[in-house]
Amino acid sequence: MKKFLAIFILCLCFTTPSKADESREFQISGMSLKESLLNHYNKNEINKTKYYAYKLKDYYSVSLQKRDDLYDDVQVNIKENDEKFIIESIEGAMDIENLSECIKKKENIEKEIMGQFPNLKFSIGKLISHPFDPTGSSKTITTDLFFKRSFRDGAAIRIMCTDWSKNIEKKKRWSDSFRVIINSKNFNNFINKNYN
Repeated sequence: MKKFLAIFILCLCFTTPSKADESREFQISGMSLKESLLNHYNKNEINKTKYYAYKLKDYYSVSLQKRDDLYDDVQVNIKENDEKFIIESIEGAMDIENLSECIKKKENIEKEIMGQFPNLKFSIGKLISHPFDPTGSSKTITTDLFFKRSFRDGAAIRIMCTDWSKNIEKKKRWSDSFRVIINSKNFNNFINKNYN
């Protein structure tokens, strides 16, 4: 009986619950949250494209070379001074020509993700004026998928389409885009606290 109990306890120690951190199973360009970017790039490659996308320098961004045929651009966010280069956020982006096609793509991706992770909570937004364009001419639509109850409780996936006005495209050199983003709980809280 003691032998059986010891084996049972050992099994519990080495078994990870399948729902413990599903967010690590979600990948963008082969990368997952909470893994080291050093698994994919060396320090020189990382430092070469490191920049600060946010006014507060708690996190820095790394723009990565095209890794696959799906995204035109991949951005990773890492906590400042993290010597392990742990990924806190991954964003895959592709340029789009047509907003209605982007919305169809967004809906298809939502179905795929919800099929893969059926326990996700979600919030599907409506087409609204983009807050960065004071004229109201730029449009965006976003779906948020939560691994827990809300954006603040845990990791979250954001799927979005953005259609900038011609003026913004010319002035800022921004292009219309489709984006899939996954943020850790820490990065969500950083964004909520400082940028919402």
